[in-house]
Formats: sequence, C-alpha cells, structure tokens
Amino acid sequence: NVQLYPPGDLNTDMLAKLYAAGARIFSMSWGSPDSNCYSSYAVMVDEFMWNNPDALVVFAAGNSGTSGSYSVVTPSTAKSCVTVGASYNMMQTSFGLENNIQYVAYFSSIGPTADGRLKPDVVAPGYYIRSAHNGETC
Repeated sequence: NVQLYPPGDLNTDMLAKLYAAGARIFSMSWGSPDSNCYSSYAVMVDEFMWNNPDALVVFAAGNSGTSGSYSVVTPSTAKSCVTVGASYNMMQTSFGLENNIQYVAYFSSIGPTADGRLKPDVVAPGYYIRSAHNGETC
C-alpha cells in the first residue's frame, strides 16, 4: 500500500526543473480520484503554461468513467492543459473486426468539470491496444 504524492509546488519542484533541463512537452498520467474541482494543482499547471508559452502539459482524464459525468480528475481540470480521454479501438471479435473508435472507453473519465468546462479535450485509442512482444511474432 505505497502511495506516491506529487510535490507540493508543481512549478518549482517539478515542471520548472524539467523545463530547465530542456523538456517542453509533459505527459502526466496521474490525478486525484473523486476530485473534479479546479484545484491548486490545476492552478499551478495553468500558471506554468502561462509563464512558459512554448511548453505543453498533457494530462490523462482519469480512470473514473464508471462514476459517470463529472468524473474527470484534477489536475486534468486545468484550463490550459490538454486533457486526454480513452476511446475504444478496432478490436477482433468472433464476427470480425469491430470498429468502436467513436466511443469513449467505459473507464475513461468524462466531464464536464465542476465549473462546467468541457473535458476531456481529445480522446485517443486507449482500450484494446495490442503491441508486439519480444520473442513473439505479431
């Protein structure tokens, strides 16, 4: 039951250090389950992007989609970040290939945010993804 926590100040303790090392695109897949608000972390993401207009922060929407509307998690609720949800993908069924890419995956968090903004900003295939495995033909 080990839990990891983000630094208290995302700007100073994480994003600014990575930016100084040359990073310009930040892909984050963490958040606060059951918290759909515009939190202090979301504010920090917006402040970082305001102060660094050549940077892009991307956050996963979250995996709380089974909770229904208002399930997108903070800090993906930030106004300036790109929030990405998961869609279904092409999948092999007993009936052949089934195209479900126009549907959001059941687990993917959805908006709106607590203050009414639409999130996620985009969805991308995130369910039924296959990849080659070392030593196997694919």
